[in-house]
Amino acid sequence: MPITLIKDKKYMRPVFVCDDCREEIDDASSANYLWQNGKDNITEIKYLHKKCTVAYEKKSRERVYDMMELNHFLVYLLNNSGMTEEKIRMARESAKYLSQL
Repeated sequence: MPITLIKDKKYMRPVFVCDDCREEIDDASSANYLWQNGKDNITEIKYLHKKCTVAYEKKSRERVYDMMELNHFLVYLLNNSGMTEEKIRMARESAKYLSQL
């Protein structure tokens, strides 16, 4: 599943949802992201709890996936989005302000 929005009380919040069990991934260090190296430059990503990864791969009719921990994905995503340490700090401050509205 792609990054998903879940309504929590009165706010929508972005979360990762496991492609196997469909439960929220609430700890990036306990999850993986999987992809297939193919001919295309763009590939689909699967997000899975570590405990769901082996079962998902066995059920999948597709070829073997490459994988890394989700916490590493987040670091790469921030880096590839141009987020410097300063920009991350500023985004945290503005997100904190917005969550108080």
